[in-house]
Amino acid sequence: PPPPPPPFPQPPPPPPPPSSPPLSPFSPPLTPSSALSPPPPLPSPSRGVYVVGLSGGIGCGKSTAAAALRQCGVRTVDADAVAHTLYAPGSGLASAIASAFGADVIAADGSVDRQRLGRVVFADRMQRRRLQDLVWPHLLRRLMRDETLTAPDAVAHNAHF
Repeated sequence: PPPPPPPFPQPPPPPPPPSSPPLSPFSPPLTPSSALSPPPPLPSPSRGVYVVGLSGGIGCGKSTAAAALRQCGVRTVDADAVAHTLYAPGSGLASAIASAFGADVIAADGSVDRQRLGRVVFADRMQRRRLQDLVWPHLLRRLMRDETLTAPDAVAHNAHF
């Protein structure tokens, strides 16, 4: 026999959440409930590696989101921390930055003085773009060389300068 009806009327189910356009032909639309769900299976052949980038301005929550992902067992990479290692004395990037922005942004030990450089690049959007154009090729080579972004479940965050 069918189950008895509930003692009082049930509310109608909520409407489905609005969906976003797919990020790629292989990804379903993101919804609030699927934002932290496991990714869909990749088409074959696949190594099963997902690289997710968290980007945005200072103070927008990238570190908080990365911490939440780490609690779910996802390995994360702090791109800022990796980039800071590239500012070391004698590095090709430090030399390129000195050529582009002048010796004033180089500390006594030969490393990039991030505070001085910050005063230059955060005051002028074009200078910031110039710095990004210098840093990103070095950073991406380092991340790929160290296989930082090709490991399973890697998430890069704090990728801003």
